[in-house]
Amino acid sequence: MSTSYVSIDLECTGIDSQSDKIIEIGAVRFDAAGETHDSFVTFVNPRRPLPYRIHLLTGINDDNLQDAPDFDSVSAELENFIGSSTVVGHNVSFDIAFLAEAGVYPSGPTFDTRELASLLLPGLGDYSLYNLTKRFELDFPVRHRALPDAIAAKDAFLALLERLRATPVEVLAEIDQLASSTAWPLKHLFRQVLEERSVGLASAGIGASTAQKARSVSSRPLAPNATYTEITEQQVLSVLNAARDGSDAFPNFEERPEQAEMARAVAQAIVEGESLIVEAGTGVGKSLAYLIPAARYALANNARVVISTNTINLQEQLTNKDVPLLRRLLDVAGADDSLAVLNSKEGETTSAYAVSPLCAGR
Repeated sequence: MSTSYVSIDLECTGIDSQSDKIIEIGAVRFDAAGETHDSFVTFVNPRRPLPYRIHLLTGINDDNLQDAPDFDSVSAELENFIGSSTVVGHNVSFDIAFLAEAGVYPSGPTFDTRELASLLLPGLGDYSLYNLTKRFELDFPVRHRALPDAIAAKDAFLALLERLRATPVEVLAEIDQLASSTAWPLKHLFRQVLEERSVGLASAGIGASTAQKARSVSSRPLAPNATYTEITEQQVLSVLNAARDGSDAFPNFEERPEQAEMARAVAQAIVEGESLIVEAGTGVGKSLAYLIPAARYALANNARVVISTNTINLQEQLTNKDVPLLRRLLDVAGADDSLAVLNSKEGETTSAYAVSPLCAGR
């Protein structure tokens, strides 16, 4: 995939690509390092009066458009400017639809900064371009004009790209595997970042990359035990009791009856193959209450368990805090502590693994 990007934005007489017309084009060519190489901007004469609401929104008026070229006069120059570059835009399907209606079809992938933001910033709520620039503290002094909007989309994309590069490589590998056979445009970006990370790990002398291990782990099924082993309430509670009895090892542990009750309920649901919905307030210790029975089941049956989280923050909490604590508890309780997690840094053979919201959403 090309590492050259073109961020594009169009201003139009309305939102219907079949009946409305382009009045302004703004585009910026840049690379993954954030360096801008060229820009393209022009008014386009729509050969019709400009709707007043569009004038109010953009500040463009009929005088600006009167002597502007027709789209046919600039289409070849625009196509040459885009070339084979990846097209970036906010709600980019809008721009692509208008270009297609006018006979311009970019050949590279198209990356929508709004869609990418919804994956990487799941709690943001408002995914407008303006709100993204606020979130990343980017300059956006002029809005609803083609070139300033294209520049803002470029800056937002680069900020999101940096966030994507910080995603655990195991998560990137899982997404790459899930998306590889789809037509999802952003799969190209995830593959690009995964390859960058893999090369970085190899050049650091780590050996076989974690990404390769993650792919191997996620695609290689475990061989479940021939005989199913039920987990018992005592096995689950013994892990919590280990924290209470091993007070020197866990000086901050607090016994929580609600946590034990939830752990028993999760264990029962696993054994009986039932669905369970739990409403529990802050401070109950929910993570361990479902991780302990899940781990007991995975270890007893040599099976995988999928933990699907709603936010990346919770995923990182599980990986960096709760699962390491779980391993210590299993060790103190005298249980098998060989549990492995796909998005841990070890890249071990996996008995249980967490699926991030990015994977679960695709």
